[in-house]
Amino acid sequence: MRIGESLLLSGEAHGEKTALLYRDQRISYRDLLETTRRYASVFAHRKIQAGDVVAICFENSPEFIYSYYALAWTGAAILPINLMLAPKEIEYILRDCQASTIVTRSEYWPKFAEAAAGGTLNVRQAILAGAPASSCAPDNQETDAVPTAGARPIEVVDLDAELDRRQPSQSHPADVPEDSLAVLIYTSGTTGTPKGVMLSHRNLMSNAAAVARATSALEKDTFFLLLPVFHITSQTVCLLTPILIGASIAIVSKMDRAEMAHAFREFRPSIFIAVPSIYNMLAAAPAPPPDQNPVRLYVSGGAPLPVEIQSRFEAAYHKTIYGGYGLTEASPVVSWNVPGANKPGSVGRPLCGVQVKIAGDQMEDLVPGEIGEICIQGDLVMLGYYKHPEETARTVIDGWLRTGDMGYLDQDGFLYVVDRKKEMLIYSGINIYPREIEELLHTMPEISEAAVVGIPDSARGEIPIAFVTARNSSGVSEKEVKDFCIANLARYKVPRRVFPLQELPRTGSGKINKLQLKEDAAERVKEGRR
Repeated sequence: MRIGESLLLSGEAHGEKTALLYRDQRISYRDLLETTRRYASVFAHRKIQAGDVVAICFENSPEFIYSYYALAWTGAAILPINLMLAPKEIEYILRDCQASTIVTRSEYWPKFAEAAAGGTLNVRQAILAGAPASSCAPDNQETDAVPTAGARPIEVVDLDAELDRRQPSQSHPADVPEDSLAVLIYTSGTTGTPKGVMLSHRNLMSNAAAVARATSALEKDTFFLLLPVFHITSQTVCLLTPILIGASIAIVSKMDRAEMAHAFREFRPSIFIAVPSIYNMLAAAPAPPPDQNPVRLYVSGGAPLPVEIQSRFEAAYHKTIYGGYGLTEASPVVSWNVPGANKPGSVGRPLCGVQVKIAGDQMEDLVPGEIGEICIQGDLVMLGYYKHPEETARTVIDGWLRTGDMGYLDQDGFLYVVDRKKEMLIYSGINIYPREIEELLHTMPEISEAAVVGIPDSARGEIPIAFVTARNSSGVSEKEVKDFCIANLARYKVPRRVFPLQELPRTGSGKINKLQLKEDAAERVKEGRR
């Protein structure tokens, strides 16, 4: 199935049922389909077609959803852009994939204009929602032109005016192959230069169907769209899955406590998807009375969920968090704990249609309980990395995606993630897994969050360094943390230095930015700083 087809089927089947809940709006499936077709008509008029790469940049909002499905309707490849990226980072992505069009809100346009100022981009037009009169052309002129150094001007198009002019697009989405490029997601770059992960219609829709089956999601459910929608987890789990089955989506535009509380109270979501940092925040706040909590399924993804955070949340909310595992290259969900099949500490069993094996260095199968690299096979595996055939060939071997994550399967087929292969330290020939140390640090009452990275050491190869944030204003000292680790870990695993921070740095998707921490740790140790 193609992305556009899923909306067409749900739009026709569910008609007046509420599809989107946003602030004071309740948008039916019929209106969602009609508006998406109108967006598609604008994009077709602007000569966007199959094979084009089109960047979209919105906060969580109906405009993102209209643009996303309308671009899929035309057959173009969707390039979601992280709102928090700097102009230089945006420039790199737009240049790397040769994006031809930008669709965004007028207030975000200056950042893109700065990214385009060098004149090295292929962008020919910017289609702006909510564009002020000074930015867009009058009624008898469709566009203004923004000059860029050394390149053709970028046309600026008033999306709202265009929507008023256009009739809805053709009744059916473009007839593109299911294995054609649908979405291009650039990795966050925590382990190096961002690469474009190419995901097809088949990749994404097969994963959405598997998620729906795993969660036993029904059309009466309401999914809580809280995670930034530029992130693949949010797109697949909170957008593609509910629209595929005709469920509702409660949209929260940003991580704002007041807006979250309003949406929770007014829209009463039944499926709540968040990253560990959100659960850590919720565990520290008063929980709603059980009879005022409509959520039937709490799901954690995006990063490993520390057992201590899970325990504190579940004790306060009297609800279970079901942890899962995925990665962008797998569209992204690989496995999930679900009601009736849940092992705390694991990331669940593989989804329907997903094969997982634990492999050694030569891709040989390892036995249950033995730690190796997690490898995945199925319709969810990416097409490859954009313009990186060599990297693709090293990552996908005979249909098996090498994840770079270390883990093991137990006798019941539950998957356990030990750590990132690239984050594993080798100390005097002995493997150290940072996640093991992090799990311990999260049990220390004075610590709110912890991250452990490795840095080179001339004598031992690599040594562990810890960064921690305190749970209260009294703080936590390096000595306290090291003494706690000495009492609970083998000596070689004890962090050589501990650096307290006000907060841990994060990527745009909410993950702890370990690349930044590694650089910071190396610099602090070299300079002898605290």
